[in-house]
Amino acid sequence: MAEISENRTTQLTRRDFISKFSLGIAAAATFATITNKITNKSSANRSVDFGQSIFTPRPGSRLKFWGRWFEKFRLR
Repeated sequence: MAEISENRTTQLTRRDFISKFSLGIAAAATFATITNKITNKSSANRSVDFGQSIFTPRPGSRLKFWGRWFEKFRLR
């Protein structure tokens, strides 16, 4: 009986694996978040490059829209 309990403690059970794996994923996500804040590469800073809002159209998109809209009136 003592030998069975010793072997059981050395083996990794499914429950132990899942809990250690989830702890590792949480630690990796925390590290990535902290690193992102330290280097100032957050998504808020990147959105300023394209405009003030996510709803403002990109340069040239209005021209493409009207070009496609007037194509339906083109004589074929």
